[in-house]
Formats: sequence, structure tokens, C-alpha cells
Amino acid sequence: MNIRALTTKIKYKPIRISARAMRYLTFYLLNFLGGILFYCLRLVRLLPPVVPFEKEKINKIVIFRPDMVGDVVLTTPLIKNTRENFPDAHITIVVSAITKDIVAGNPYLDEIIVTRGTGLNNLLKDFPLIKLLRKRKFDLALMPFPALSCNFFAFLTGATHRIGYGDRGSRFLLTKSLTLAGFEVGKKHIIDVALDLLRVLDCEIRSRDRFVSVYEDGEKKAQYFFLKNNLNPQDKVVIIHPGARKAYQLWPTAKFAELADKLIEELKVKIIMLAGPADGNLVNDTIKKMRNPAVIASGFELKDTVSLIKRGDLFIGHSTGTTHIADALGTLTVMLIAFFNSGDSPKIWGLSNPNNIMVSNDTGCCGCIPSDCRDYHCIRDISVEKVFTAAKEQIDKIRAK
Repeated sequence: MNIRALTTKIKYKPIRISARAMRYLTFYLLNFLGGILFYCLRLVRLLPPVVPFEKEKINKIVIFRPDMVGDVVLTTPLIKNTRENFPDAHITIVVSAITKDIVAGNPYLDEIIVTRGTGLNNLLKDFPLIKLLRKRKFDLALMPFPALSCNFFAFLTGATHRIGYGDRGSRFLLTKSLTLAGFEVGKKHIIDVALDLLRVLDCEIRSRDRFVSVYEDGEKKAQYFFLKNNLNPQDKVVIIHPGARKAYQLWPTAKFAELADKLIEELKVKIIMLAGPADGNLVNDTIKKMRNPAVIASGFELKDTVSLIKRGDLFIGHSTGTTHIADALGTLTVMLIAFFNSGDSPKIWGLSNPNNIMVSNDTGCCGCIPSDCRDYHCIRDISVEKVFTAAKEQIDKIRAK
């Protein structure tokens, strides 16, 4: 059960605020009671004591990131820096089946374990996997994802040192707990939220480079797609992804259609509309509102989508996994993002490549909680002209080469 998702569906705001307060109270009580329980269990030696961290004794490391595509992309700097600080360690990552292709070719990993995902219900289904991991006897577990289920998973593996974020009711499951305070108010990028797990261990952070795996068969499929749709090397190809996992992140399809027509007519580019597994209706609606033809890319596996994005000249999308893939690959990118002063803000989820552009609309809202705002005007009111200007700036960079 996802209590957070249920809270956002409550239409009456006072009840929604009360439900959110109860959620945070539950986190506090879990941490308080769990702390007492674990203290007592350690007193009677039913749990091992927390031992001092000694870097030279770390031989087996596991990183947990069992959530979404963008989250995994932005965790890859943690993977690289972990390898640089522990060059001889065996490093395992636990991810979901959705995201495994992002890291399957990562040179800094020794092993990839696929889990069913987040949530206590998936944790129960993953019990055979937990038993397998427990036999590995990990020295260090790193959890950049703050879910209780994720920290509980790490605890059940028996890792000696468990470093993560315990704000959401799971501090007692960790041997070293960090706080999400800086993240929640929009002051810290998600890359640094992950890297702080190493900083707290006095490890050196050498880079924020991301790594997205590219596959030969994905490259061939992308090449065939371009040939089949008469997209030639001399064409300037703009890939637009009008979808997003959260409804409040969506820019209107009518504006995407107007933008695409403007790009075709004024900049003489060709447009690919990228449709993820749940984006079919959004893409079809956008295409229907356009005056000019566009190519639809749908039904692609993640590794094929990576190669498609890599082959395009410009990528335009929301704050989603595909946009972070484009940014990591070095594809010129325009991201539409709003919700300043919230957990979805540009300061947290913004692009890292200095060549790329974020188009935002700061309405000055204080203490922004997207689920409490039912019109999402900060994203919806971004003008087509503003996005077009950013796209033109990127296309001009290409033509200037």
C-alpha cells in the first residue's frame, strides 16, 4: 500500500493536510519505537552491535536503487565514486526490472540483482532473493532511496554497515542515518543526496559524471528506425517526449503540438514523438493537434530508447527519466520543469550538463506541494515561445559546428 499516493488522491484539502500530518507522525513513532526495540535487542545480543566503520575492511558493497529510470540515472555518480573509493571491492546493485538496462553495461559494477521493486508487498515476494543476498555477507549497504521497504531490505541482508536516509520511519534499521531536510526544501540535487552517503564516510568525491549503458542491438534498432522513416544524416531531428509519470508534471499537449509545428516550419527540423508505455494517448492527442506530420516512436524497450535519444540532435521533455538519459548521454536537451520550493524543483531534479537548458516558470509559491495544487499553473503557463527560444538556441549550436 502506497500511503503517499492515497494521500494525494484526497480531494478535500483540510483532510489531505491532516492525512499528511498523520503520515509524518507515523514516521516519527516508527523511528521512536523502532529505536527502543533495536536498543533492547542489542542489549540482549539478539542483534549485533553497531561497529565503527573501517574503510580498509570493506570488501563487499551493495547499492539499493529499486525505483524509477531517472532515479537510477542520477545514482550512477554514486556507483562510479564508490568504485574509486573502494577499487578492490565487489560492488552489487539492486534495481528493478524496469531499470536494469541502465546499469547492465556499467563498468564500475560487478553484479546486478533484479528486485520486484519498492513497497512492503514486493519485499515479501523478494524473500528468496533476500536469503540469497544474506549469504553474501555484505560489509556495506548504501541506500540513496529513502523508502522504509528499501532500508528494511538492506537490514534483512545483514550488511554490517547500512548507510541511508531514515526520515521516513526507518532510522532504526540503519547504522548511519542521514536526513532529507535539505532535499525536501529543494536545496540539494538528487545526485548529491546519493553522494552524501559516501561523504559521511569521509570518502573522496571526484566527479558527478553519469553513465548510461548503450547496447549494440539498441544502436542497430535506432539506425533502422531512422532509415525506415527517411530520417537522413543531414536532417536535424528533434525528439519530443510529451509524457511524464506524474500528471502534475505535464505540459499541455496543445502546447507541444504548437511547439512542434513551430520547430518544423521555422527551423526546418524533423520531429519524433516518443511514447513510453503509458504515453500513447498523450502522443496521439499531440499528433492530432499538429498541422505537420511527425514520426511516432512507440513500443521501444529502454535500451532501444537510449540509442534513439543518442541518435537525435535535440531532446525536449519534462523532468522524467528519458530527459535525464538525454542529459547524461550528452544529447542537447531542453527540460520543462517547475514546482520551485518543492521536492520536484529544478534545484533537485535539474539537468547537470551545462550545455543543456531548463525552461521554468517560478510563480513564487511558498511551501509548494504539487498534490495540493489542482491546476498546476506553474508548468501549464510556460509559454510555447519560451520553449521554442530554448530549442532554437540548441539547434543553432548544432548548425554552428
